[in-house]
Parts: sequence; C-alpha cells; structure tokens
Amino acid sequence: MILAVIAAILTMVYTKNQDNYKQKYRQELARRAVAELNEGGRELDLQTRIQEQVGQIESRDAIIRTLNSDKDTLLSSINALNITIAEEKAKNDASEARFTQLTTTNQRLSGTNTALSNEIKQRRANELRLEKKNAELVTTLRDRDTQVDTYDAQVRLLQDQVKDQEARIEELTEKLAKAPKPSDSSTQVAVQPKVLIQGQVTSVTKINKEVFIAINVGRNDKVTKGTRFVIHKGDVYLGTAEIMEVDDNTSAGRVIIEQGQIAQGASVLSGGLP
Repeated sequence: MILAVIAAILTMVYTKNQDNYKQKYRQELARRAVAELNEGGRELDLQTRIQEQVGQIESRDAIIRTLNSDKDTLLSSINALNITIAEEKAKNDASEARFTQLTTTNQRLSGTNTALSNEIKQRRANELRLEKKNAELVTTLRDRDTQVDTYDAQVRLLQDQVKDQEARIEELTEKLAKAPKPSDSSTQVAVQPKVLIQGQVTSVTKINKEVFIAINVGRNDKVTKGTRFVIHKGDVYLGTAEIMEVDDNTSAGRVIIEQGQIAQGASVLSGGLP
C-alpha cells in the first residue's frame, strides 16, 4: 500500500514538471521568434533556426512520448502491485479469521480439558474411596469368617454335648422304665432337701401312660433319689416329679402328679407336694 502511494506521488510530480517544461519551452520559442522577426534582416536565418527548433521540439516530443510510455508501464506495475497487495490483504484477513477461529476452538478445548481433568480427579477420588471401603469390607469379611469359624466350632462342641446329654437322658429314661414301680406312691416318704433347689426341665419322655422328665440339676446341687420337685411355668402349677436317677449335674424322675402340659423349659423347684 505504501509503494502505491509513493508511485502515485512520483507520477504526479513527473507529469506536472513535464507540463511546466513544455510551457516554458514554447514561451521561449515564441520570445525568440518575436525577437528575430524584429530584426528584419535575419529572416532567412530565423527560418533555419525555426526548423532547427522544430526538430528539437519533435525530438523532445519523442522523449515525452517515451516518458509517457514509461509512465504507463509504471502505472501498470503499480496497478499490478495494488492487485497483489489486495490479494495479500485478503489472504491476511483469511489468516486472521482462521487464527480467531482456532483461538476460539483452543479456548473451548481448554475448557473441555479442564472439565475432563476435574472429572478424572473426582473419579480417582471415588476410586480411592471405593478401594478403601473394599479393604474395610474385606477386613470385616475376614473377621466375620473368623467369627463364623469360631461359632461353628462352638456349635459342633455344643452339638457333641447335646448328643452326650441326650444319650445320658436316654440311658436314665431306660433305667427309670425298668425300675420297679412302688405299690402305693401315697405311702412313700418324699425326700425334701434342706436347701432350695431350682432348675429347668431339659427333656420330656412319655412311655405308655407314664411321663418321665430330665432336669439340669444333680448330685452337685444336693439332689438325691426320692427328691420331689414342683413343676411350674411362672405361677402356673403343672405337676410334681420324683427323682429316680441322679448324676453329677443332671437328674431324671417320674411325674407322679400331672396338672398341666409339661414341656421342655418348664421350671422345677425342690419341695414338691407330699
């Protein structure tokens, strides 16, 4: 753009100087012609000079035509340069538009990248929290497995104890069934311990019409053969049993008075009805 302005200024200066030069030259020729005409005797020489001057003018006109041709060429170059400048400006505008577009895209991608980075951080934090929770659950599960193993061992031990007790109860029941029955139970003297003995019925067995029970107190609790126990459920009297077989921690006897439904878990109390 600056080159175009400089070229235009040079063209204007050149054209103005050319016109001034022509005008001054013609004025000088006219002045000389007038001077020579005034001399009168020099007409022939003046004619010759005029022809020379005309030749000079034609020579100068040829120079002027050459300069005009050069001027036209220069103007053509200036126009071509202006076209090139316009094209370059268009390319520059397109580049600026593309740069603006890329800047906007970069800003949008930067925002997206920040959001994705935050999301990744959040997911990583969640992952760490879940890993910690999983570790806690694994530890808890191991503890539970250990507890289960312990409980299984305890259950097996209790089952073995129950089997032993059931076998003992069955043995006592068989002994009770084989024991001779008194001819008149009302004439028997019940054995009443001096201390109060309390326990629970652990099993109930019916053989024909006879009811036999096993309780969880025995010789270590001062229970002896013939001891009578009142069987009750809370305040409800269920019956009376007389002990026929005694072990260290268990006893078995026959129900001699039945007033209610006797079941496992019923309470027994020494000092039954006579």
